[in-house]
Amino acid sequence: MSKYSVVYAGGGSGGHLMPGIAVSRSLRELLPYTGALFLTSKRDIEKKILDAEGIEYRSLNVTPMSGGIIGKMRTLLRLPAAVRESARILAEVRARAVVALGGYAGVAPSLAARAMGIPVIVLEQNTVPGKANRLVSRFARFVCGQFSEAREHFPRGVNYVVTGNPVRKSLGRITRREGIETFGLSLEKRTLLITGGSQGASGLNDLVTASMRVLEKRADRVQVIHQCGKADYEDLTRFYGLSSVQSYVSAFVPQMDSAYAAADFAICRAGATTIAELEAVGLPAMLVPIPRSNGDHQMKNAMSVQRSAAGICVRQSEFTHADLARALELTLAETPEIARERAQMAESMRERANPDASAQIADMIFEAVVSEESRRLTPSPLGSTPRVTG
Repeated sequence: MSKYSVVYAGGGSGGHLMPGIAVSRSLRELLPYTGALFLTSKRDIEKKILDAEGIEYRSLNVTPMSGGIIGKMRTLLRLPAAVRESARILAEVRARAVVALGGYAGVAPSLAARAMGIPVIVLEQNTVPGKANRLVSRFARFVCGQFSEAREHFPRGVNYVVTGNPVRKSLGRITRREGIETFGLSLEKRTLLITGGSQGASGLNDLVTASMRVLEKRADRVQVIHQCGKADYEDLTRFYGLSSVQSYVSAFVPQMDSAYAAADFAICRAGATTIAELEAVGLPAMLVPIPRSNGDHQMKNAMSVQRSAAGICVRQSEFTHADLARALELTLAETPEIARERAQMAESMRERANPDASAQIADMIFEAVVSEESRRLTPSPLGSTPRVTG
């Protein structure tokens, strides 16, 4: 058993969990004998991701601040018990820092950490932070963010540091052949990756199926990897099965590093972690933001990418057959002009990446832990020595 632990709190989606997983592995290289524990809600997608990554976790009885007055009251009534449970777990694992990943499951452990004098660090992936991270940022040592635009949305005085968004180290280390073979696809065809994130996106799935004729016209040269989410999996599997398009369809793709390696172009949502992963591998994309994201952050994320000429932003309500045809044109890159355009987009995407984000954040957490330990061991001005817990 590890002597001490760093606790990663939050979740709700892969976009929140994957940066925490990346940081936990970088921190383990700095502190080999320090454990990592994830505290999440009880969503199935969290269990699926963490089990696939071999990560230790526990689930808290927490709910989001939604559902009108009754839903908000239910959340507030459950919060004290969740804070007490979090405090018990933090003491049990001898937590030396809590990293808030975003999402409502990060609030109770962060509040418990504050009461116990444990440093809190926030990871913010988006241009517009959510309510949970805005709340926790008020007492966090620092907030590590991907976009400089997010700074203005935090309370005054918050220590916001642009670090980039941590991604898994395996990104960019897998060959195209290895990626293609992972999914049983053809090395002779170009590959279009379609993903709505770890939970899928019905709106994006509907757009693609409505334009399937466009794909079928080029079925001799293009194939598809489609991460569609649990809700649409059976329908999408049946739909592709009836088409002439070679495909790999899955509700959830744990080997996204292989999917990126196999892909020549992507159509995807504009979640910050998805964008960070596209940047890490230099994969150009057509970004279709979710229409009702918090503070319209996905649209702002996508526009940031488009301004740097690394991708194309298309509103879901405006997506047509012509947009899918444009994505196919960039996937196939059959003319020198289109091939140059795709190569320039890929280079611009790669230039946006910060491959050192995980290591930088791990260093900052390490310094926060060392600083807090030093403070606890420093004698008080009256000559007495504070009690060192744990």
